[in-house]
Amino acid sequence: MDAEQEPKEVVPKGQPSEESPGKPSTPPETYTREQVDQEIATKHSKLDKRLGELEKAGTRSTAALEAANRRTAVAEESLAVVQVEKDRAELEAAKGSPDALSLYTAKIAARERKATLDQRENDLTQKEADHADEIAEARVGKAAILATTIARETGADANQLLNLTDGSEEKMRSLAEVLPKLNAPVVPANIPDSGTGKGGGRKLSDMDDTELADISDKDYFKRREAGEELKSS
Repeated sequence: MDAEQEPKEVVPKGQPSEESPGKPSTPPETYTREQVDQEIATKHSKLDKRLGELEKAGTRSTAALEAANRRTAVAEESLAVVQVEKDRAELEAAKGSPDALSLYTAKIAARERKATLDQRENDLTQKEADHADEIAEARVGKAAILATTIARETGADANQLLNLTDGSEEKMRSLAEVLPKLNAPVVPANIPDSGTGKGGGRKLSDMDDTELADISDKDYFKRREAGEELKSS
């Protein structure tokens, strides 16, 4: 070996290098395609296992609920049988006394009325649950029409009447008294428009009160916003 040639510095594995002080010279760990695929497969396997456990837990919960419902139904049937036997015994005891028989009959009638009312209430609750979205939409539409009507009467902003109250007429009218008045009330964006309004092509100033009442609210507000004036009184 040439005596003048300086030996290259060997950096021990894992020791700091001059180019990157404080960092080891050991190259970063790399993965082969097979290792990456194996890691992904392992994670998917764990997720599938967890999903399976959750599905089993859900199945057990559903089964437990169904079992509880069956027990409730059996208990209700048993109570009904007991009630029938009790009623039969009371009826037999009351047959010898007109007053007792009258009291028994009134009690049975009251119980049946209560059962009927309870059933109607349950049916109504179920219908409301089945049509909750439709009911909510109808209420919003009704409130929007009411807000527009009050805005038309008072000159208040219909959007503020709608957004700053619970939608009741009382609250809207109270708010309309303190809101600043607009030259042309603004119709809420979600107000229904039947599209059957009359007066197309005629100016508002040429219409009488009956004709004004026939045009749709959206048509009315669009015309007012466009600068059309009402007939001077």
